[in-house]
Amino acid sequence: MNLRHRDLVPNRERKFKGAGLATGLVLAVLLGILVRWVLHGWFLYPLEIPDQAMAPASDVTLKAGEVVYVSRMFDSQDLKPGTLVVFRHPELEDTRMVRRIVATPGQVIELRDGRIYVDGRRVQETFQEVAYQALTDQRAILSDSAWDQMPPLRLESGQYFLMADNRYSGLDSRFFGPVPENRIQGLIKP
Repeated sequence: MNLRHRDLVPNRERKFKGAGLATGLVLAVLLGILVRWVLHGWFLYPLEIPDQAMAPASDVTLKAGEVVYVSRMFDSQDLKPGTLVVFRHPELEDTRMVRRIVATPGQVIELRDGRIYVDGRRVQETFQEVAYQALTDQRAILSDSAWDQMPPLRLESGQYFLMADNRYSGLDSRFFGPVPENRIQGLIKP
């Protein structure tokens, strides 16, 4: 008797012919969710700009409601003056803010008549000048206040002084003090 392999294995019928397609779709959806989770958890994530504190700016305009991508891949060397960062508010744990680094650890920052001085030298800020011009164009009334004056402050190791481009509508380090590096969550690159 001459038996072949197919004669020994009974012919099974599939109960549902689309099972392969359904399994493939489920696996594709699960893989997509996993990729998104890894991407947003370790590399970059979308963030909706919560307020007008960074608009208008000359190098990158960040308006309320606009969505930007925040890079989580950075180290201390990337945190330089002029860099836009996302950080957790020092006192409100669930609040994220976007501000610009003005001074870094070891530097001395001072505000005189609304002008920023770092290590005794005036900082040229084209982005702040644009914001000021936009406010005066709208006939906004700006007055001298505590916002424009601050005695010299030396930043300690791991501290950053962050400011809003739109100085008269955004809270920043002038109010809550220097921000520790461990509260900075990522960088916004134009």
